[in-house]
Amino acid sequence: MERNPIFIGITRSFWSFMATAALIMDMGEPVIRALVSVGAFAFGYDVDDATARTMEILPLVTLAFAMQQRSGAARPYTADPRALK
Repeated sequence: MERNPIFIGITRSFWSFMATAALIMDMGEPVIRALVSVGAFAFGYDVDDATARTMEILPLVTLAFAMQQRSGAARPYTADPRALK
C-alpha cells in the first residue's frame, strides 16, 4: 500500500487548529458572540455572560477536535500542494 502525503491546507485538523489559535488570541470573539447571541436569545441568557463562558471553554474543545481528526491518519502531511492526487 502506497502512502502518499496529503497537503495540510485541506485537512480538517489544520483548520480546526487554526480556529483554536484564533480563539486563544481572541480574534474569533466577534464570530462567537454572533453565534452565541442567537442561542442566548432563544434560551433567555445574558449574551455577555454566555460569550465569556463560551470563549473560556471553546479553545479546549476545538483543540481536542483537531487532535482527534489527525489521530488515525494513514498519510503524512506535506506543505507541497502538488501532493494532491
